[in-house]
Amino acid sequence: MKLAPKCLGLGDKELSMSAQPVIPKTLYKFLPREYVRAFKKSGSLRIGTLHDFRRTEHGSEIGDTEEGEITLTTGDETAVYDSKHLAPEQEWQRPHMEERFGGQGIKLVASGGIHHRVSASNSYLFCTGLEYDWKTIDEPSYNACFRIDDPESFCQVLCAEIPDIESGYYYGKVEYHQKTTLGHNYPGFHPALVKDPSYSHQKEFRFMFKPINASMTLEPLIINARRARKYCTFVKL
Repeated sequence: MKLAPKCLGLGDKELSMSAQPVIPKTLYKFLPREYVRAFKKSGSLRIGTLHDFRRTEHGSEIGDTEEGEITLTTGDETAVYDSKHLAPEQEWQRPHMEERFGGQGIKLVASGGIHHRVSASNSYLFCTGLEYDWKTIDEPSYNACFRIDDPESFCQVLCAEIPDIESGYYYGKVEYHQKTTLGHNYPGFHPALVKDPSYSHQKEFRFMFKPINASMTLEPLIINARRARKYCTFVKL
């Protein structure tokens, strides 16, 4: 059975079909040579996690201690919050205020502004590049690459091999946006698809596989994705 891919926005809400980006026809995976050769030979493929990217040094161009996190703010000026009379552009404040102060019907004045840190739950991630461009990769150990010629079929194989995940997978183009931003101006990107503008040269496209239980402890794993090789071309070994 073919599993339908989905695209998520802020608050894990699935984007409408008109707002969903198109999955590119081809994508690129840059890795150290031994990993690309292992995938070609046996189908061995490493699947990372969102939280792993926060705590592991993957080289100066890859590591990001704020992976999957953004901060929405009103700024530092005094803000008035009234849960019964929120304008649409203020709705981002509601989950933060209800979690912090409990219940509904909250009305207060925040002298230092309202600041809401949004953190994506841990998920498995498979990160790819939109272009075959070595300028997107400055880490010297990433010296080989394979092209994914049919990303949807490729991800169907990953879905079948990654254990204990939801049916289907999620995807999106990484947006390079300030991690702290005025809430009323925020475009609604999912936090797992947002990176600081200093990473914009990476031109990244991501696939996300959510566990069936959000409280599960996830660690990077090696899967046997040999069936996915037929959807790939090894462009540099």
